[in-house]
Amino acid sequence: MASIFISHSKRDEATINAFCRAFAQTTIRAVLEEFDTYVVPPWAKIAKDVQESSAVFLLLSPHLNATDTQNWVSYEVGLACAMKKPVWVYEQWQAPVHFPVPYPDGLCSLRPYWPYWPRTTHGYKKPC
Repeated sequence: MASIFISHSKRDEATINAFCRAFAQTTIRAVLEEFDTYVVPPWAKIAKDVQESSAVFLLLSPHLNATDTQNWVSYEVGLACAMKKPVWVYEQWQAPVHFPVPYPDGLCSLRPYWPYWPRTTHGYKKPC
């Protein structure tokens, strides 16, 4: 089964849940990592997940401004570029985020930005 790695802030739970519901209706598996407990080093698990994915979806939202989130997202997108994985960027509608998405010449297959509308939800569940 093909998979898509979703780089995100865990504070965007409503949007993450919407993506998971959309993927659940396909043969594509959404892969998300949130490290509340560590079984293996997080960087190693993320590298394995990105390597095994067909592409990376980057969800840009105002929540990305948290320092720890920016560090992980930079790492995930950098891995995707180094592994020559396409990166699809989704930015929240009318909420631009000033985040430098890396695009080194010839390394990263960066796709056009796509707007998304945040959703509200009640009762957060662990994503995908």
